[in-house]
Formats: sequence, structure tokens, C-alpha cells
Amino acid sequence: MKSILLTAFLLFLTFPGLSEETLISGEVESGGYGGPVVKFTQFNDDLGVMVGGEGGWIINHQFVLGGGGYGMTTRHEISIDDEEYNIDMGYGGGLVRYIIKSDDIVHYDISTMFAGGGVNISKEAPGDDIGTTSIETDEFFVLDPSVHVVINFTEWFRLGFGMGYRQTFGYESEYLEESKLNGAHAAITFKFGEF
Repeated sequence: MKSILLTAFLLFLTFPGLSEETLISGEVESGGYGGPVVKFTQFNDDLGVMVGGEGGWIINHQFVLGGGGYGMTTRHEISIDDEEYNIDMGYGGGLVRYIIKSDDIVHYDISTMFAGGGVNISKEAPGDDIGTTSIETDEFFVLDPSVHVVINFTEWFRLGFGMGYRQTFGYESEYLEESKLNGAHAAITFKFGEF
């Protein structure tokens, strides 16, 4: 029995490739990208448009570690005591992405963003006065998974079309339910870089 165990142990040491698997092995190839993103999304039971950008470090043409940020560009209102107030939202944070067959002209990726965000409810100054008055500001956490179809146009430019869902956590408001911040989105991503 001891000889069998000793033989198995020696085989284990002799063939380390059979005993150890790693997520990233061998020589690591690096790339990177950045670019603007446009998201068409549900927001407060309406269609909203968010504009921002993202970028990241590409590892072995498969894994991306990066970040991004987005802000609402469309106007959204809420009625409080028979008066209309503006709602603004934005969020940004870290991004993790897995790319499937990066060298194919049309390929796919899946990603998740872990972010922090905020909502501001405000009213514009009356008459000729300039500025706004905030009545409430609150922060929240965002989990934003998505899947994309990506087209390789050139060696340095790719265009992605994606769908995902924004889920917020920890938002507390006297005027707006947290569910109004959550919603599906469709995104167009312009990627410039070395892939």
C-alpha cells in the first residue's frame, strides 16, 4: 500500500500540468480599450437615455478588468404636492467581462458592473432665476449584468450591442420607490483600443 501511495505521489510531482489548473497560465498578453456608451433604459416607468463611457485592461483576449460610468441625459419628472420636480440619476464603478472568441468578426461577451450611484430630486428656480434647489439626494449600490454581440470593424475599433438589467440596492427616498430606478436596458458601445 505504501509503495502505491509513493508511486502516486511521485507521478503527481512529475506531471504538475495534470495536477494544477489556473484561470490564466503561460505568457500573459495585454490589451486595453475605451470608448463611449449609450444606454436606452427603463427609468421611473418611462424610457430614458444614459450616456457615459467605459474602458478596461484586456487579459489574453478574454478577460477584462475595467470600469465605467453613466448619467441620465433625458428629462424625467415626479409630482410632489402638485409640483413637478426633476429626477437625475447616475452611477459608475468596476466592470468584469468575459469575451468569447475575440478574433471572430462577430463574437459575444458577458459582463457585470459593480457600481455606486446617486439620485437627485430637484426643482428649477422660478422665473429668471438661475439654478436648481435639491429637495433630496440619496446613494445606492448597483449590480448591472449584461450580454453583448460585438462586431470587429478594424483591428482597433469594435462596436457592441448589448442588453442587460440594472438592479439597485439601498436606495431610500421619501418621494420615489427604489423599483423605479431598476430596469432593463439596451446599449451601444464604441470600443477603441488594442484587443
